[in-house]
Amino acid sequence: MATREIFSHEWPTFFADYTREHRGRPVTIRVLGADIGAQEEARMLPFVGISADWKDGENQIFVTVGDQSTDHLTHTIADPTRLRLQQAEGAAGETMEIEAANGDRTLISFDS
Repeated sequence: MATREIFSHEWPTFFADYTREHRGRPVTIRVLGADIGAQEEARMLPFVGISADWKDGENQIFVTVGDQSTDHLTHTIADPTRLRLQQAEGAAGETMEIEAANGDRTLISFDS
């Protein structure tokens, strides 16, 4: 499994390209944190997009999944510090890992 770090100055362009390339693919979102353990937020919902907001002192990443009003979810990551993309060999899919300043990690996993 190859892992690539995406540096914060690359995030706006990376998110725009990634959204365009992955829109509609099934995705699972998990959050791992010392206070909450492992939590699954979404399972096998269509990926809508990922974006960042830094204006007016904000420091957040938004991951949106679901294409129906009944399954629509926007997951917010406050104070993100690191982003890694893990690409599996073959057709196994890939996982984006976003780490927040508080140590929580959000895993966004795409199935092949």
